[in-house]
Amino acid sequence: MPALAQPTEQLSEQPTDGVAEPVVLLERRVTYHPTSPSPSPAPPSGGGAQTCVGCVGALHWWRCQPSSLLWWGATIQLGSAAVFEVACAAGLPGILTTRDMERAFVHLPSLVGSLGFTFASYVYLMEVTHSANPLRRPAELSMGYAIAVINLVGSVLYTVASAFYFAPAEAEASPDEPAPYDTGYYYSEWGVRFLYGLGSLCFTAGAALSFPEMFSG
Repeated sequence: MPALAQPTEQLSEQPTDGVAEPVVLLERRVTYHPTSPSPSPAPPSGGGAQTCVGCVGALHWWRCQPSSLLWWGATIQLGSAAVFEVACAAGLPGILTTRDMERAFVHLPSLVGSLGFTFASYVYLMEVTHSANPLRRPAELSMGYAIAVINLVGSVLYTVASAFYFAPAEAEASPDEPAPYDTGYYYSEWGVRFLYGLGSLCFTAGAALSFPEMFSG
C-alpha cells in the first residue's frame, strides 16, 4: 500500500543575504507489500445478467415492439389466455341458461383462444427452427425445440376440441333406424373432452420441461 508523502527540508543552493533559507520539498515514499494480494473486484450484485435472477431483473415487462414476430406471439398468447378464461368462467354451473349464451360465452371464446395459442406456439417453433416450415427439424435438437413442438401439438388439439363445440348435436335419421342416432354424446366425450385432456397433458409436459430449460446455461 503506498505511503503518504512525507515533508523533508533541504537547504537552498542560492542563499539570500548570506542566509540559507530552508525549502520544503515533498518526498514520495512508496512501500510495497508483496505478500498482500490486491483485492479482486466484487461480483455484481444480484448475480449478474448471466443468471436467471439477473435476466429477470433486466426484463421490460411491457414494451411495444410491433416489428418483432416474437412480440406478436407473446401478445396474442396473453390476449388468448384472457379470452379463454372467459369461457372457463362462463362454463361454471348455473351461469348460462340458454344455448345461445353458451355458444357466445363458451364455445366461441374457446375457439378464439385456442387459435391464438396455436399461432403463438407456431411463432415459438419458428424461433427455434429458424424456418416457417413446422415440420423442419433444426440442425441440432434441443430442449427448447421439444417444448415448442409439444406446445404446438397441445394448441392444435385445443383448437380441434373447440371446433367440436359447433358440431351438430344429432345426425339425420337413417331409413334403417327407427330413431335418429344421437352423436352429441360422442362429440362431447371424444371430440371435446378427450382432445382437451390430451392437449392439457401436452401443456403440462411443456411447462414441466421449461423449468430445466430455464435454469440451464
